[in-house]
Amino acid sequence: MAISVGMATPPVAVNIYPACNLAGIKMQDIIRDILGFVFMGFLSMIIVLFIPQIIDCLPALLAR
Repeated sequence: MAISVGMATPPVAVNIYPACNLAGIKMQDIIRDILGFVFMGFLSMIIVLFIPQIIDCLPALLAR
């Protein structure tokens, strides 16, 4: 999760630079559009950090 958030935010933004070049739009326009996705990725990363049982919930239910 941390890698996906890091790859979508500057200064790394490995995913965003090629997308801007291909689409022909400015970096500011795409950053404004993906802020919600970055925020939700960061929020889910924080939740999993503090409540790690969430990760094991579905495999535990399927193992029964």
